[in-house]
Amino acid sequence: IIVTNNQGGYSKPMGEWIVLSILEILKHKKAIYKNQENRKWKMFKNLLELVDKKILFLGTGTIAKEGAKRLQGFECEIHGVNTSGHDAEYFHQVFPTNQVENIISKYDVVVSTLPKIEATYHFIDQQLIDQMKNDVIIVNVSRGEIIDEKALINALEKEKFLGVSLDVFAEEPLDQSSELWGFERVYISSHNSWISEKRNERRLKTILKNMKLYSENKPLMNQKKVTKGY
Repeated sequence: IIVTNNQGGYSKPMGEWIVLSILEILKHKKAIYKNQENRKWKMFKNLLELVDKKILFLGTGTIAKEGAKRLQGFECEIHGVNTSGHDAEYFHQVFPTNQVENIISKYDVVVSTLPKIEATYHFIDQQLIDQMKNDVIIVNVSRGEIIDEKALINALEKEKFLGVSLDVFAEEPLDQSSELWGFERVYISSHNSWISEKRNERRLKTILKNMKLYSENKPLMNQKKVTKGY
C-alpha cells in the first residue's frame, strides 16, 4: 500500500501563527484587548521589541522553516535543534537534539514544532523548563504531549515565563477545569494555527500532482510504503 501525506500543506499559515504568537506576548496584546472590551484608555510603556531576540526552534521541518523564514525580517538570531544537528534553510545555526539542555538558557523564545513520537513525549519537561530564562516565551504549535503540562503549570505558578502561547494540548478540547485557562500569561487557542483560506487548495494540488505522478509511474511526493498494520 502506498501512502502519502500532506507534509508542508499547512506550514505557511502555521509560520504566520508563530510570528503572531511571539508578537502578541511581546506587545501585551491580551491586556490591550481587555482594555478595549472595558472601554478603558491606558497606554502601556513596557512593550518589547522582537528585534535582536534569540529564538530557538525545536525541530527544523517545514513548519519551523516557514516560521524562521518569516522571522528573518525582524533581525532575530534564529537557531534550531534537530536529531543530527544538520543545517537547515533559514536557520543561522542548528544543534543536535542531545545538546538542547546545554544551550536552552540562551534563548528569549522557544518554539516547538516537533512531531509526536516516542522520543519527543514530554520533551519540554521540568528539567528543561528550569534551565530556560525566567522571562522566556514558549510557543507550541506541534503537539500537546511535547510539553509536560504539569511541569508547565508548576513553572507558571512561579511566574517563570514572559508568556506561553499554546495551540495544542495533551487532551483536546482542553477541559474547562484545566488550570491553564486561569493564567494571564497563557494565550490559548483551539488548535487553530493550521487554518487558512488556502489550505484546501494546497491539499488538492498535492493530491492531483501525486495522481499525475502515479499515472506516469513516477515516485510520489511524501511517499511511505506500508506493508502491514495500517
